[in-house]
Amino acid sequence: MMLKEVLPHPPVLVSGMEDWFSWRNSATSTPGFFSASRTWTSLQPSGTVVPWVKSVWFSNSIPKHSFIHWVVMRDRLPTRDRLRGWGLNVPPVCLLCQSAPESRAHLFFGCPFSNQVWSSFFYHPSLHPPRCLDDIVGWVTNASPLLKLKVVCKMLLQASIYFVWKERNARLHTAVTKTPAQIIRDVHSILRSRLAGLDRSNTRSDLLAAQPNNTLCSTYLSVWFGFIHFGNSPAP
Repeated sequence: MMLKEVLPHPPVLVSGMEDWFSWRNSATSTPGFFSASRTWTSLQPSGTVVPWVKSVWFSNSIPKHSFIHWVVMRDRLPTRDRLRGWGLNVPPVCLLCQSAPESRAHLFFGCPFSNQVWSSFFYHPSLHPPRCLDDIVGWVTNASPLLKLKVVCKMLLQASIYFVWKERNARLHTAVTKTPAQIIRDVHSILRSRLAGLDRSNTRSDLLAAQPNNTLCSTYLSVWFGFIHFGNSPAP
């Protein structure tokens, strides 16, 4: 109604038919009824789909983990190489290992500290993740033919990125530090809790239908304990 009020008033025509407004939702569309979504798409066209989109935005992810992952993929984190590129006088050395210049590629997962965190989850012989971030984001979307295992791998990547960045900032701003083993336990704790919640939200019939004749993969937690939590993994 507000939109109608600001439109120019058409001349009054004598006709037996009721007048009505016709709206062109884009420059090439035929006149018709107004559509907010199509008008917005016309004014703000979608950009190019990036190859890492499915590793960042997916169902059942933890929103704050997805956000940090998105910022990382856009290379917008204030790592020390970027700060120095802006002209700031900061030390170049990585806050986690103190042995190499800090950059996005080093921090995730070229740094010995973060690489220890990332590689600690993959003892199962069917999982062979790369150790370069750009390769990892492609690998997690095809890590396994099992849908739930692929989701777990994507969640592991995001949680590892989130807690590595959190530890990096803690070392910059506080005197409190954690070891890789402590970060690994943090990742295990938050993901087991998340996966348990996902399992509770599914009905038993849904679970059985999703993975017929495969009880090992019937729940997210069974995937976790079958493929991630075994061998040298931290205890619950």
